[in-house]
Parts: sequence; structure tokens; C-alpha cells
Amino acid sequence: MNKLCLLAILSSVLCSSCAYMQTNKNIREAQSRYEGCRLNKDELSLVSKGSRWYLAAPLKEFSISYPAVHDSILLTDGNEPTYTVTQDKNSLCYLPISAGTAATLRLENGYAHVHDLANEVQQYSGDSTLITTLPGARQHRIIAHIDSQGSSPTLARLTQESEPLFLRQSLAAADFVVVDIPGTALYNLAIPVMAPVVFFKEFLNLED
Repeated sequence: MNKLCLLAILSSVLCSSCAYMQTNKNIREAQSRYEGCRLNKDELSLVSKGSRWYLAAPLKEFSISYPAVHDSILLTDGNEPTYTVTQDKNSLCYLPISAGTAATLRLENGYAHVHDLANEVQQYSGDSTLITTLPGARQHRIIAHIDSQGSSPTLARLTQESEPLFLRQSLAAADFVVVDIPGTALYNLAIPVMAPVVFFKEFLNLED
């Protein structure tokens, strides 16, 4: 019993760390599917219905995978999950934006960044269901410059969860205990050694 308590405390501490392994998530997500769209500037269009404005983008189905290590100390880039397209739905999804942003997108000297647009969509839509039909919508031309430096953000909602198979749940739990907990401990112990290497590598990149 004491060993179980110790294990629970240890796993809680490690999981709240700034750096931790998370391979168990990929086992749990193996059969999950997400529906949504990727904000690729070449695929976006602007539509309105009544007084409301939306960005329209091709609807896709995605699978999701997590990096083996989540590290907000050294590896500040690449901590987000990766969405891989598994199917094109041959339809559109409609993402709500403000009237002010819609007006900016219709200006010849307007400017927007895809990540700012993604943040606004998330602010307006929250966890609500994706809008995949919008009868009577009017299409408008996007004239503004849309900056897409960096990766194209993906906005998706879980539509098909992994079946709660006992084997998959057991494998994920075993992976968490056998791989992620000791791996997290070793990784955090190695951070003081890795930090100078990462610092000098970034410093040399800045020099170039």
C-alpha cells in the first residue's frame, strides 16, 4: 500500500513538471479522430450571414500525435500535438470572427496573421460544435495580406473517441508507469547537463 501511495505521489509530481514524457497519450489516442480545418492562407475565404462573419476553410479529418517529451524549459518549440490529415471531407467548416477583423480582411492595406486569426476563432467559438453548414451565406473577397510564417494552425474537435478497449487502456497505463514516469525522472535529471548545450547552440544560431 505504501508503495502504491509513493508511486501515485511520484507520478503526480512528475506530471506537473515543466518537462515530462507523454508516450502513453499516443497509445490512448491511437484510434481517435478529429474533425476541423487548417488555416492555410491559400484555402481561406470570407463569408457572412446576417451580421455575423466567418472564415471558411476545407473540412478535414485528423489524427493526433503528441511529442514523446513535453519540455517548456529547453525545447520551447514543438511541444504542441501534431494533427495529420487522414481524410478530406469535400466540404467547408465555418469559423466565427469579429466584424472588425472581417473589415480588415477586406481592406487593400489590411494585414492579419494566421495565428492571430486562429486565436480569435478559438475566442469566439470556444468548445462549441464546428459549423459545417451555413445556408444563405454570402462570400466576400479577401484583399488584405495574410501572413502565414510558421506552421499553419489547426482547429479541430474530437468526433470519434478511441474505443475504450481494455487492452489499449492497459497498454497506456503500463507505458505510463514503465516508460513515462522513469523517463520523466531521468530527463529532468539531465536538464542541468543539456541546458548549456542548448544555450550555446541557440547562441551560435543567433551569431549566424
